[in-house]
Amino acid sequence: MVNYIASVDCGNGNTAAMLAGSKKSISFPSIRARITFQTLGLGQGHELDFTSAVWHDNTYAVGDDALLVNRQGIDRHMGVNRYGGEHHQFLTAYALARLGIKSGGVDLTLLCPPAMYNDLKQRMIDAYTAQPVEITLKGDKKPRQWTYDSVTVLPEGYAAEGCIMLDPGGTKWALAAKLAGDVVLLDTGAYTANVFRLHNGAFNPADLPQSSIQNGGGNTHIRLPLLEWVHGAGGDLTAVTLDDIDRTLRLGSASGDYMLRFGSVEVDLNKYLPQLARQYADWLANNALDTRYDGLKDISGLLVVGGNASYIMPYLQEWYGKVIDYTGWREFSGLHPADLNTAGGLRLAQARLAAKK
Repeated sequence: MVNYIASVDCGNGNTAAMLAGSKKSISFPSIRARITFQTLGLGQGHELDFTSAVWHDNTYAVGDDALLVNRQGIDRHMGVNRYGGEHHQFLTAYALARLGIKSGGVDLTLLCPPAMYNDLKQRMIDAYTAQPVEITLKGDKKPRQWTYDSVTVLPEGYAAEGCIMLDPGGTKWALAAKLAGDVVLLDTGAYTANVFRLHNGAFNPADLPQSSIQNGGGNTHIRLPLLEWVHGAGGDLTAVTLDDIDRTLRLGSASGDYMLRFGSVEVDLNKYLPQLARQYADWLANNALDTRYDGLKDISGLLVVGGNASYIMPYLQEWYGKVIDYTGWREFSGLHPADLNTAGGLRLAQARLAAKK
């Protein structure tokens, strides 16, 4: 019996999760660090307070807490082999536990790069349904246990367009007209950039073989160059890690403050970020939009999603004039471009389940 409908975008850079029927969502960096479960017993206010989880007999701090507690022991898994693996399953379970799942059955939607979809889909389903989940959050009196009664895998990017095709309840609505005709969808994640055509919202399978560009995401084109630039300042800043860069970018995307504070020094990433954003947009234009789609000459719109979308959308709009700018839509209030795959996946799941009734 399905007790929860969940969508989890367990990305190379960030993990985001949402539950149907709940206004809560969670997003955190896809990193963890193994820690000791021992304590001095001094009580609240005397020891560092953070959320942790016990998984497979190990205790982990996750996301920004991992960076706070044990930055030397950061564990991440990027690349093709991560999908459906132990690290991937842990991040998914942790996200769902943080959203309140303690037991029962879960209808789960997951994502993977479209070009790898046919190879990864069944592998991910088999891995997630092989055995029940058991995870214990700090403060739990007993382990949380649940099963994935149904696992659906969707292509990254395609899930995001579900936010335009469907309302929050999974019903088709008027916004679907925004995707009429041929639209190129560009999904800018941490590891891959995914690009393919939609025809009236349907995936064009002709684009599948070349739909994912490995090392075409923000990690290669924004985070790593920023880290090199920060290290170039010398001194304490040579100890800054990629996770420090990522944290500043994430917080800055909401607050507008891109000041990296590390020890007793600080540096404003926004001095270099606009240049990198323009270079990244130019790279995507050269290697995807111009080379593969002839400068979008026969395309009616360009939909840009993913965690790096906000950096590049202004430049792509300047060059092509066809960007579907959803950032000011009332219907998208509260949704960041990085949330669209998760939210769209949840809406598509609800539409699928409603169709079975």
